Order: sequence, then C-alpha cells, then structure tokens
Amino acid sequence: MRRAELIAASMFAALGVFFWVESGRLPGPSEGEVGPAYFPRLVVGFLLVLVTVLVLDVLRRKDDHRPFPIESSSLPRIFASLVLTVAYSLVLDWMGYLLATFLYAAGLFLSLKVRWFWALAAAAAASVIVWASFQGGLQVPLPHGTLF
Repeated sequence: MRRAELIAASMFAALGVFFWVESGRLPGPSEGEVGPAYFPRLVVGFLLVLVTVLVLDVLRRKDDHRPFPIESSSLPRIFASLVLTVAYSLVLDWMGYLLATFLYAAGLFLSLKVRWFWALAAAAAASVIVWASFQGGLQVPLPHGTLF
C-alpha cells in the first residue's frame, strides 16, 4: 500500500508541476489586479501541499494499512458516479449548464441513496446558486447549450 501511495503522490506532483508551468502561459495581470494565473496556481499550490503531507504521512507510518477499504457493495455507486461524470462532460455543451448540472447532481445524490425529494431539491439549489454566482457575481458565462 505504501508503494501505491507513493506512486499516486508522485503522479499528482507531476500533474501539479505540469499545471503550474502551463498556467504560466496565461496572460500577465493588469496593474493592481490579479491575473488569470492566480487561481490555477492557488489550486496547484494547495495540491502540492497535500502531496507533501501524503508523502510525509506514508514515510512516517510503520504499518501497511488501508485507511479506507472499498467494500464490494460500494462498487456500483462508484461506477455510477464515474458514468455520470463522463456523461455530464459529454452533454454539458448540448444541454447547457443548468439542466446538465441539475441532472448530474440529482443522479449523484440518488446514487448515494438520498431521498428523491431532497436529491432534487439539493440539485436544483446547487445548480442555481452556482449558476447565479458565476453569471451574476463573477460575470463568467457558463455553457448555454442548445436545449437550455
């Protein structure tokens, strides 16, 4: 398990370094403002801190334990989440952000066995709040799609 964790940590570190370098290609900041590379580099910096914590934890541990064993009963939900995520990315431009995100979030909540009323309510609330935050507050357009 330690070996797998170290391999995963090195892959995430390489990915972080790649995105750090790629974010350097973004245009520089305007005078007195943060540039477009600020947020990606903030996220990558956080990722690299977490990678460091993981490596230190693995090296510090003496035993070879599995902190989060995956039960076979969880595999269908994990697979459903993966399928929903791939489907979401494929239909986002066609359906538009609001509809696609609502269906995606509702599907995830239902796969986690949340009652249907609460799943639909939470999916609708999350979709609208994020959409309003980006469209109104940040003035960042989200995909409209041909359906909605």
